[in-house]
Amino acid sequence: MKQQTAALMTLGMMVLLACCGIAAEERGRDPFERQVEFTAIGVPTLKNAPFSALVRSTWVRPTDDGDPHVLRSTARIMRDSAGQVRQEHWTMAPDDDQAQSVLEYISIMDPVNGTGTWCELRTHVCTVYGLNARFSSVPTGHMEKTGDSHAPNGDKIFNLHEDLGSALLQGVTTVVFRDTKTDEDIDNQNRKHHGRAQFQYWYSGELGFYLRRVVTSDETGRLSVEVTGLKRDEPDAQNFAIPEDYAKRAGQGDSPSPEN
Repeated sequence: MKQQTAALMTLGMMVLLACCGIAAEERGRDPFERQVEFTAIGVPTLKNAPFSALVRSTWVRPTDDGDPHVLRSTARIMRDSAGQVRQEHWTMAPDDDQAQSVLEYISIMDPVNGTGTWCELRTHVCTVYGLNARFSSVPTGHMEKTGDSHAPNGDKIFNLHEDLGSALLQGVTTVVFRDTKTDEDIDNQNRKHHGRAQFQYWYSGELGFYLRRVVTSDETGRLSVEVTGLKRDEPDAQNFAIPEDYAKRAGQGDSPSPEN
């Protein structure tokens, strides 16, 4: 029973890391960490692949009374031909009161100057870090394999990886795949199923990131993050400049990741 409980906690933590910014807020974490968790996608500083788009996030949370609680946010994101990536970070708000959604941070990843900048709208202060090398890497779109794996705390997790073919999103061909993680081997009928989390991705090798990501769990509900309104034109260079009325200060170490 202790092993089953630990495995369930591990699965819950994996889903929380993938989607649950509101839960992070309830745990008392600061606004910077919250926004990184629930509105961002990971876009590499890929050259010669400019675009601009919106990132729409929807979280349907289960409640004790059975009525789902829906939270949403919409953020702008863009990349220029030099590989600079600018992304907004908004709070999620109830579906029936989107006025509560607040733009708190803007991040600018600049591979030309090797910097990652975070601008806080409340204080009008931009903190400039060194650019983490991970921002230049383009994921392959296949992160998992079928079989047993271990969480950082040592708990055993079984992963089922499924390749689901291709799909056209926003005029771009994507590779679709799904990973289902459980605390038991789902192919072994003699072992009872206790916990389950499912992650489905629509990955564009041409753009170098996921155009859609859906995470579902009985415990935390369903989170979808999707790129919409995609345009392949060159964004205005002014979008990647620090506003003149913002103070600038040096941060220590590499830039935090915009991706949850």
